[in-house]
Amino acid sequence: MMFAPDYRTIFDQNNRFAWLVFDYLDKMPQAITAELFASIETGGALTNPQLFCILMQEFMGLDVEKNQLHQVFDREYFPLTVHQLDANIYKQNDYYKNIAIGAQKLGNWEFCLSHYEPYEAFVCNDLLLTAEMREVPQIGFFSEPFSYPAVHQNGREWMAIKPSEIESMREVIDEVKGRVVTFGLGMGYFAYMASQKAEVENVTVVETDEQVIKLFNKVVLPQFANPQKVTVVKMDAFQFMSQRMPHCGFNYAFVDLWHDAADGLELYLRTKRLEHLSPQTQWRYWVENVLLSAYRWNYMQKVPKDLNNDDLLMQISNQNLRKMALSGK
Repeated sequence: MMFAPDYRTIFDQNNRFAWLVFDYLDKMPQAITAELFASIETGGALTNPQLFCILMQEFMGLDVEKNQLHQVFDREYFPLTVHQLDANIYKQNDYYKNIAIGAQKLGNWEFCLSHYEPYEAFVCNDLLLTAEMREVPQIGFFSEPFSYPAVHQNGREWMAIKPSEIESMREVIDEVKGRVVTFGLGMGYFAYMASQKAEVENVTVVETDEQVIKLFNKVVLPQFANPQKVTVVKMDAFQFMSQRMPHCGFNYAFVDLWHDAADGLELYLRTKRLEHLSPQTQWRYWVENVLLSAYRWNYMQKVPKDLNNDDLLMQISNQNLRKMALSGK
Protein backbone atom coordinates (compact mmCIF):
# COMPACT_ATOMS: atom_id res chain seq x y z
CA MET A 1 0.00 0.00 0.00
CA MET A 2 1.37 3.41 -1.02
CA PHE A 3 1.27 6.23 1.51
CA ALA A 4 1.44 9.92 0.61
CA PRO A 5 4.57 11.57 1.97
CA ASP A 6 4.26 13.98 4.87
CA TYR A 7 4.76 17.31 3.11
CA ARG A 8 5.53 19.20 6.30
CA THR A 9 8.40 16.78 6.97
CA ILE A 10 9.62 17.12 3.39
CA PHE A 11 9.40 20.91 3.64
CA ASP A 12 11.64 20.79 6.73
CA GLN A 13 14.07 18.44 4.98
CA ASN A 14 14.18 20.76 1.96
CA ASN A 15 15.19 23.67 4.15
CA ARG A 16 17.82 21.71 6.06
CA PHE A 17 19.39 20.33 2.89
CA ALA A 18 19.40 23.75 1.21
CA TRP A 19 21.22 25.29 4.18
CA LEU A 20 23.82 22.52 4.07
CA VAL A 21 24.47 22.93 0.35
CA PHE A 22 24.62 26.71 0.29
CA ASP A 23 26.79 26.83 3.40
CA TYR A 24 29.19 24.53 1.53
CA LEU A 25 29.10 26.76 -1.56
CA ASP A 26 29.67 29.85 0.56
CA LYS A 27 32.51 28.53 2.72
CA MET A 28 34.35 25.83 0.78
CA PRO A 29 33.33 25.51 -2.87
CA GLN A 30 36.91 24.55 -3.76
CA ALA A 31 37.35 22.01 -0.96
CA ILE A 32 37.37 19.17 -3.49
CA THR A 33 40.45 19.50 -5.67
CA ALA A 34 41.81 17.63 -8.68
CA GLU A 35 44.58 16.24 -6.46
CA LEU A 36 42.10 14.99 -3.86
CA PHE A 37 39.89 13.46 -6.52
CA ALA A 38 42.81 11.70 -8.21
CA SER A 39 44.11 10.32 -4.89
CA ILE A 40 40.98 8.23 -4.30
CA GLU A 41 40.86 4.85 -6.02
CA THR A 42 37.38 3.34 -6.31
CA GLY A 43 38.20 0.63 -8.83
CA GLY A 44 35.44 1.92 -11.08
CA ALA A 45 32.78 1.17 -8.45
CA LEU A 46 31.70 4.82 -8.30
CA THR A 47 30.94 7.39 -10.95
CA ASN A 48 32.59 10.79 -10.61
CA PRO A 49 29.36 12.43 -9.37
CA GLN A 50 28.92 9.66 -6.78
CA LEU A 51 32.45 10.18 -5.50
CA PHE A 52 31.89 13.94 -5.50
CA CYS A 53 28.76 13.43 -3.36
CA ILE A 54 30.69 11.31 -0.84
CA LEU A 55 33.42 13.93 -0.56
CA MET A 56 30.87 16.72 -0.16
CA GLN A 57 29.21 14.75 2.63
CA GLU A 58 32.58 14.33 4.35
CA PHE A 59 33.29 18.07 4.22
CA MET A 60 29.75 18.80 5.43
CA GLY A 61 30.27 16.50 8.42
CA LEU A 62 27.40 14.16 7.54
CA ASP A 63 27.09 10.67 9.03
CA VAL A 64 25.04 8.62 6.57
CA GLU A 65 25.56 5.41 8.55
CA LYS A 66 23.99 6.52 11.83
CA ASN A 67 22.00 9.72 11.24
CA GLN A 68 18.54 9.11 9.75
CA LEU A 69 18.18 12.62 8.35
CA HIS A 70 21.57 12.35 6.67
CA GLN A 71 20.45 9.04 5.20
CA VAL A 72 17.46 10.83 3.66
CA PHE A 73 19.81 13.43 2.19
CA ASP A 74 22.04 10.69 0.78
CA ARG A 75 19.14 8.74 -0.70
CA GLU A 76 16.65 11.41 -1.82
CA TYR A 77 18.72 14.54 -2.55
CA PHE A 78 22.37 13.98 -3.40
CA PRO A 79 21.81 11.70 -6.44
CA LEU A 80 19.67 14.46 -8.00
CA THR A 81 21.88 17.33 -6.86
CA VAL A 82 25.39 16.78 -8.24
CA HIS A 83 26.27 16.84 -11.95
CA GLN A 84 29.59 16.59 -13.75
CA LEU A 85 29.48 19.03 -16.66
CA ASP A 86 31.30 18.67 -19.96
CA ALA A 87 33.31 21.81 -20.69
CA ASN A 88 33.43 21.00 -24.41
CA ILE A 89 29.64 21.13 -24.69
CA TYR A 90 29.55 24.64 -23.22
CA LYS A 91 32.42 25.79 -25.40
CA GLN A 92 30.19 24.99 -28.40
CA ASN A 93 27.51 27.38 -27.17
CA ASP A 94 26.89 30.06 -29.83
CA TYR A 95 27.42 32.94 -27.41
CA TYR A 96 30.75 31.53 -26.19
CA LYS A 97 31.90 30.87 -29.75
CA ASN A 98 30.80 34.13 -31.36
CA ILE A 99 30.90 36.85 -28.69
CA ALA A 100 34.44 37.83 -27.72
CA ILE A 101 34.67 39.51 -24.33
CA GLY A 102 38.02 41.20 -23.83
CA ALA A 103 39.11 43.41 -20.96
CA GLN A 104 36.94 46.53 -21.26
CA LYS A 105 36.17 49.29 -18.75
CA LEU A 106 33.43 51.88 -18.60
CA GLY A 107 33.18 53.88 -15.40
CA ASN A 108 33.08 51.40 -12.50
CA TRP A 109 32.06 48.52 -14.79
CA GLU A 110 34.58 46.08 -16.26
CA PHE A 111 34.30 43.19 -18.72
CA CYS A 112 36.63 40.31 -17.87
CA LEU A 113 36.97 36.52 -17.78
CA SER A 114 36.27 34.62 -14.56
CA HIS A 115 36.80 30.91 -14.06
CA TYR A 116 35.97 27.79 -12.10
CA GLU A 117 38.74 25.59 -10.77
CA PRO A 118 38.63 21.85 -11.50
CA TYR A 119 36.06 20.22 -9.15
CA GLU A 120 34.90 23.56 -7.79
CA ALA A 121 31.20 23.33 -6.86
CA PHE A 122 28.72 25.86 -8.19
CA VAL A 123 25.00 26.23 -8.84
CA CYS A 124 24.38 25.00 -12.38
CA ASN A 125 20.63 25.32 -12.92
CA ASP A 126 17.28 26.31 -11.47
CA LEU A 127 15.97 24.38 -8.47
CA LEU A 128 14.57 20.92 -9.26
CA LEU A 129 11.12 20.20 -7.80
CA THR A 130 10.23 16.51 -7.60
CA ALA A 131 6.77 14.91 -7.57
CA GLU A 132 7.15 14.50 -3.79
CA MET A 133 7.77 18.25 -3.45
CA ARG A 134 11.45 17.78 -2.71
CA GLU A 135 13.35 20.92 -3.66
CA VAL A 136 16.74 19.85 -4.95
CA PRO A 137 19.54 22.37 -5.57
CA GLN A 138 21.44 21.74 -8.79
CA ILE A 139 25.21 21.68 -8.26
CA GLY A 140 27.75 21.21 -11.01
CA PHE A 141 31.49 20.76 -11.38
CA PHE A 142 34.03 20.50 -14.20
CA SER A 143 37.07 18.23 -14.19
CA GLU A 144 39.15 20.96 -15.84
CA PRO A 145 39.47 24.75 -15.50
CA PHE A 146 36.55 26.55 -17.11
CA SER A 147 36.45 30.26 -18.02
CA TYR A 148 33.35 32.36 -18.59
CA PRO A 149 32.72 36.02 -19.45
CA ALA A 150 31.69 38.30 -16.61
CA VAL A 151 31.08 41.91 -15.73
CA HIS A 152 32.46 43.28 -12.47
CA GLN A 153 31.30 46.42 -10.71
CA ASN A 154 33.87 47.91 -8.34
CA GLY A 155 35.73 44.59 -8.40
CA ARG A 156 32.64 42.49 -7.58
CA GLU A 157 31.11 40.06 -10.06
CA TRP A 158 27.75 41.51 -11.06
CA MET A 159 26.81 39.61 -14.23
CA ALA A 160 28.23 36.51 -15.88
CA ILE A 161 27.44 33.97 -18.58
CA LYS A 162 27.88 30.84 -16.48
CA PRO A 163 26.54 27.34 -17.09
CA SER A 164 23.73 28.22 -14.67
CA GLU A 165 22.64 31.05 -16.99
CA ILE A 166 22.79 28.82 -20.05
CA GLU A 167 20.86 25.95 -18.47
CA SER A 168 18.25 28.03 -16.68
CA MET A 169 17.44 29.95 -19.89
CA ARG A 170 17.58 26.98 -22.26
CA GLU A 171 13.89 26.04 -22.08
CA VAL A 172 12.52 29.54 -22.58
CA ILE A 173 14.97 30.28 -25.41
CA ASP A 174 13.79 27.12 -27.14
CA GLU A 175 10.18 28.23 -26.66
CA VAL A 176 10.09 31.91 -27.63
CA LYS A 177 8.95 33.08 -31.06
CA GLY A 178 7.41 36.11 -32.72
CA ARG A 179 7.79 39.40 -30.89
CA VAL A 180 9.74 39.03 -27.66
CA VAL A 181 10.42 41.41 -24.79
CA THR A 182 12.95 40.75 -22.04
CA PHE A 183 13.40 42.70 -18.83
CA GLY A 184 17.02 42.95 -17.71
CA LEU A 185 19.89 43.20 -20.20
CA GLY A 186 22.79 41.63 -18.34
CA MET A 187 25.46 40.70 -20.89
CA GLY A 188 22.89 40.16 -23.61
CA TYR A 189 22.86 36.37 -23.53
CA PHE A 190 19.09 35.98 -23.82
CA ALA A 191 18.83 38.71 -26.47
CA TYR A 192 21.59 37.09 -28.51
CA MET A 193 20.26 33.55 -28.36
CA ALA A 194 16.67 34.61 -29.05
CA SER A 195 17.67 36.85 -31.96
CA GLN A 196 19.48 33.88 -33.54
CA LYS A 197 16.17 32.07 -34.00
CA ALA A 198 14.36 32.37 -37.33
CA GLU A 199 11.05 32.11 -35.46
CA VAL A 200 11.82 35.30 -33.50
CA GLU A 201 10.89 38.51 -35.33
CA ASN A 202 12.46 40.94 -32.87
CA VAL A 203 13.67 41.27 -29.30
CA THR A 204 12.99 44.33 -27.16
CA VAL A 205 15.26 44.66 -24.13
CA VAL A 206 14.15 46.87 -21.24
CA GLU A 207 16.99 48.07 -19.01
CA THR A 208 17.38 51.00 -16.62
CA ASP A 209 21.15 51.12 -16.12
CA GLU A 210 22.74 53.47 -18.64
CA GLN A 211 26.25 52.11 -18.07
CA VAL A 212 25.13 48.54 -18.74
CA ILE A 213 23.46 49.69 -21.96
CA LYS A 214 26.61 51.53 -23.04
CA LEU A 215 28.77 48.47 -22.37
CA PHE A 216 26.36 46.29 -24.32
CA ASN A 217 26.16 48.69 -27.28
CA LYS A 218 29.93 49.14 -27.35
CA VAL A 219 31.17 45.58 -26.81
CA VAL A 220 28.43 43.01 -27.34
CA LEU A 221 25.77 44.18 -29.81
CA PRO A 222 28.22 44.84 -32.70
CA GLN A 223 29.07 41.12 -32.57
CA PHE A 224 25.46 39.96 -32.97
CA ALA A 225 24.63 38.13 -36.19
CA ASN A 226 21.21 39.85 -36.24
CA PRO A 227 21.62 43.19 -34.45
CA GLN A 228 18.73 44.65 -36.45
CA LYS A 229 16.38 42.40 -34.49
CA VAL A 230 17.37 43.91 -31.14
CA THR A 231 16.07 47.16 -29.62
CA VAL A 232 17.20 48.34 -26.19
CA VAL A 233 14.79 50.61 -24.31
CA LYS A 234 16.07 52.57 -21.31
CA MET A 235 13.05 52.53 -19.02
CA ASP A 236 11.89 51.24 -15.67
CA ALA A 237 10.64 47.68 -16.14
CA PHE A 238 7.38 48.15 -14.25
CA GLN A 239 6.63 51.41 -15.98
CA PHE A 240 7.13 49.66 -19.32
CA MET A 241 4.93 46.73 -18.25
CA SER A 242 2.07 48.93 -17.12
CA GLN A 243 2.19 51.75 -19.68
CA ARG A 244 3.80 50.65 -22.94
CA MET A 245 3.68 46.87 -23.10
CA PRO A 246 -0.12 46.46 -23.27
CA HIS A 247 -0.08 48.23 -26.66
CA CYS A 248 2.87 46.35 -28.19
CA GLY A 249 1.45 42.90 -28.86
CA PHE A 250 4.39 40.87 -27.60
CA ASN A 251 4.11 37.11 -27.95
CA TYR A 252 6.55 36.36 -25.14
CA ALA A 253 7.99 38.17 -22.14
CA PHE A 254 11.05 36.93 -20.27
CA VAL A 255 11.70 38.58 -16.90
CA ASP A 256 15.21 38.50 -15.45
CA LEU A 257 15.44 41.40 -12.99
CA TRP A 258 17.05 39.66 -10.02
CA HIS A 259 20.16 37.88 -8.84
CA ASP A 260 18.43 35.28 -6.65
CA ALA A 261 15.43 34.77 -4.36
CA ALA A 262 16.78 37.25 -1.82
CA ASP A 263 16.14 40.20 -4.12
CA GLY A 264 13.87 38.45 -6.59
CA LEU A 265 10.71 37.35 -4.80
CA GLU A 266 9.27 40.82 -4.32
CA LEU A 267 10.06 41.73 -7.94
CA TYR A 268 8.57 38.45 -9.17
CA LEU A 269 5.32 38.99 -7.25
CA ARG A 270 5.12 42.58 -8.42
CA THR A 271 5.51 41.45 -12.04
CA LYS A 272 2.94 38.66 -11.72
CA ARG A 273 0.35 41.23 -10.65
CA LEU A 274 0.88 43.06 -13.96
CA GLU A 275 0.50 40.03 -16.24
CA HIS A 276 -3.21 40.71 -16.74
CA LEU A 277 -2.41 43.96 -18.56
CA SER A 278 -0.91 41.94 -21.44
CA PRO A 279 -3.09 38.80 -21.60
CA GLN A 280 -1.92 37.93 -25.13
CA THR A 281 1.67 37.54 -23.89
CA GLN A 282 3.22 34.32 -22.61
CA TRP A 283 5.18 35.24 -19.47
CA ARG A 284 8.32 33.38 -18.46
CA TYR A 285 10.60 33.98 -15.46
CA TRP A 286 14.26 33.30 -14.81
CA VAL A 287 14.83 30.67 -12.03
CA GLU A 288 11.11 30.64 -11.24
CA ASN A 289 11.40 27.47 -9.13
CA VAL A 290 13.84 29.24 -6.82
CA LEU A 291 11.44 32.16 -6.46
CA LEU A 292 8.45 29.89 -5.87
CA SER A 293 10.47 28.05 -3.22
CA ALA A 294 10.91 31.32 -1.34
CA TYR A 295 7.20 32.06 -1.81
CA ARG A 296 6.36 28.56 -0.52
CA TRP A 297 8.50 29.14 2.57
CA ASN A 298 6.64 32.37 3.34
CA TYR A 299 3.29 30.70 2.76
CA MET A 300 4.10 27.72 4.98
CA GLN A 301 4.50 30.05 7.93
CA LYS A 302 0.79 30.89 7.63
CA VAL A 303 -0.68 27.45 6.91
CA PRO A 304 -3.00 26.13 9.68
CA LYS A 305 -1.34 23.25 11.50
CA ASP A 306 -4.48 21.12 11.22
CA LEU A 307 -4.63 21.38 7.41
CA ASN A 308 -4.67 17.85 6.02
CA ASN A 309 -1.83 16.53 3.87
CA ASP A 310 -3.71 16.49 0.54
CA ASP A 311 -4.96 20.06 0.93
CA LEU A 312 -1.48 21.18 1.94
CA LEU A 313 -0.01 19.65 -1.23
CA MET A 314 -2.57 21.47 -3.37
CA GLN A 315 -1.90 24.80 -1.70
CA ILE A 316 1.91 24.66 -1.88
CA SER A 317 2.10 23.35 -5.46
CA ASN A 318 3.78 25.59 -8.01
CA GLN A 319 0.53 25.79 -9.94
CA ASN A 320 -1.41 27.17 -6.98
CA LEU A 321 1.41 29.49 -5.90
CA ARG A 322 1.41 31.03 -9.39
CA LYS A 323 -2.34 31.61 -9.13
CA MET A 324 -1.89 33.25 -5.74
CA ALA A 325 0.85 35.45 -7.13
CA LEU A 326 -1.39 36.57 -9.99
CA SER A 327 -4.09 37.60 -7.54
CA GLY A 328 -1.67 39.41 -5.25
CA LYS A 329 -2.30 37.23 -2.19
